[in-house]
Amino acid sequence: MYSLTVRRHAFIAHALKRDVFGPARNLHGITLIVDAEFQTAELDTNNTVIDVVRASKILKDVLAEFHYQNLEENPALASVPTTMEFLARRIHDGVAARIASRFKGGLKITARESPEAWAAYEGDVAAKPRPGLKRA
Repeated sequence: MYSLTVRRHAFIAHALKRDVFGPARNLHGITLIVDAEFQTAELDTNNTVIDVVRASKILKDVLAEFHYQNLEENPALASVPTTMEFLARRIHDGVAARIASRFKGGLKITARESPEAWAAYEGDVAAKPRPGLKRA
């Protein structure tokens, strides 16, 4: 299995408003460091997993939703505990949606909020068939 990983970051603020989260119930900021690992069994015709510049730009574009944002002010996120696990899945889905037409393989998103704590979400990205073509 081949893999290529790109890393970007986003500065975010959020509060995890449930008692189970202790002091994280209060509004706080983190530097969210995100690794996107693209995995495939075979290299493409250019001997790459995915173009590194394209992969980095896609991750940057997905993270723009969060960068320098208070997640509590985002109507889609305000009522959701924006844990690292949740963010890893949301970022995964955003990246997968942007690459599905040109990449088939695995994608693992790792979201780190500190050197001691991180979470990941991993799943397959299937290339979407072009209109008029049937997949075997």
